[in-house]
Amino acid sequence: MVVAEAVTLEVPANLAVAEGKLQQAQQPRIAITSPRRILPNRVAKRMQGSLLVSTAVCVTIAVVCLGNGDVNIYRVCDGKCIPWLAVRDSLMMQKHLQQKGKGLYALRSFKQGEYIGRYTGRLVAHEQDAASLSNSSNKLLTMSGIVVDGAQPLQSPAEQLADFGVVLQDPKDWPHPGMYHFMANDARNTPMENNSLVDLEGFMLMTEHVKAVYSDEAPPHKNAESELFWSYGDAYWTVHA
Repeated sequence: MVVAEAVTLEVPANLAVAEGKLQQAQQPRIAITSPRRILPNRVAKRMQGSLLVSTAVCVTIAVVCLGNGDVNIYRVCDGKCIPWLAVRDSLMMQKHLQQKGKGLYALRSFKQGEYIGRYTGRLVAHEQDAASLSNSSNKLLTMSGIVVDGAQPLQSPAEQLADFGVVLQDPKDWPHPGMYHFMANDARNTPMENNSLVDLEGFMLMTEHVKAVYSDEAPPHKNAESELFWSYGDAYWTVHA
């Protein structure tokens, strides 16, 4: 059974963005929001106060697959590629959990309060039908009453409308990369600290200033400082412990 829970996040004043405050933080990885479509003007407000706002046209991403599940992700702005995120073996999992798995890393410095993308994926079920989903699926996030699987590609707006009666995520509505955010791990039960969150509309926000930038040439202890984490919440771990 999929467990859902939502809590209010208390954040410092310097993290206030967009409409003057953060909305409820996503807690756990499956959370509940009120039904509504994310409209372009709301997403534009979401980006206000972020260092990423500019007059540049940044509507696409470039993904470079390097083999073995390793990926580099770039923003494309006015024809220029900006290093953004990377998927590599998680140093946190290796060192502190003695496990193997992938993690999400910063390919550039991200400021505290900066939105770095949106959790996207295939719409798989209405919230009331979430219990029918397999407990082994650990990439699920509920947005506006619909469960999204971040490990699967997003349907087209026409397919979303046909299958769920709503366009939950239209790529034209938001300019930031949305792929691979599901690869970020939870630093729970490790000496590391979560440095980001995913809010109830799926936007990933930095709660700490991550200065380190991942490089394949850098030593592991340096790259460890660039790994991104967010809390999945207690209910998630109750189900997926």
